[in-house]
Amino acid sequence: MYRDPRHAPAAPLAVLLRSVGTALMVGFLAVGVSGPDHNAVATPPAAEESDSKVIQGEWKCVETVEKGKSHKVPPGIIWVFAGDSLTVLLEGRKQHTGTFVLTPSITPAAIDMRLKGETAGNSDSDTIGIYKLERDKLTVCVGAKDAKDKRPTSFVYNNDFPTSSVILERVNRAEPEE
Repeated sequence: MYRDPRHAPAAPLAVLLRSVGTALMVGFLAVGVSGPDHNAVATPPAAEESDSKVIQGEWKCVETVEKGKSHKVPPGIIWVFAGDSLTVLLEGRKQHTGTFVLTPSITPAAIDMRLKGETAGNSDSDTIGIYKLERDKLTVCVGAKDAKDKRPTSFVYNNDFPTSSVILERVNRAEPEE
């Protein structure tokens, strides 16, 4: 169950998306929630609605970053955001399906994902992280496998809190529903 990332107690993180192809073995999606972020900076409430609309559509995975090292990924990994649903595809086949919640009102903006593995070897998990949405580029960052106790506070790699990131580029822009 996910909670408002600003008011949730600490909980352990567990690995979710171990491999959607060899390059995604980054220990990317994990379970847990963090305590309140007393350094969070509020942004206007309209940002949540705006980001939720802008993120809609298909995004191809172009790179992963594990513990500060960039890795290319095989073609065919697509994330599809539709409403509050998220589907991760590998060459058109569902690997994970679930929901997501954005909290852009804190800095860095937070993303919570609840995903279910759709194929053998893909487990179910709740995941917390941060995201950065820049026009047609989306970066999602979570604690790496050995940083299992809290949400990242920065996209910059730090040995004291290893992170894993996925960099996605927009495939197409979905028309927002009115």
